[in-house]
Amino acid sequence: VDPSPDQKNQGKARPVPVQVGVANGRLIQVKGNLKSGEHVVIRGNERLRPGQDVVITEILSPDAEPKAKAINIDG
Repeated sequence: VDPSPDQKNQGKARPVPVQVGVANGRLIQVKGNLKSGEHVVIRGNERLRPGQDVVITEILSPDAEPKAKAINIDG
């Protein structure tokens, strides 16, 4: 998800090919051309189109209990 410069929890969908790596509890390694801190869609991604608006509903803090970042798609 490319973040919106003027909306804190919104952005645009951008496809990035990834591979799923090692799983440990609720954490799952994702390998691909991603930068640290980028948001990843974990549910509903099959309906996303490049440039589509998304709203970020949950973000994993580095110090939080392991859980995925959830992003709802718009439309």
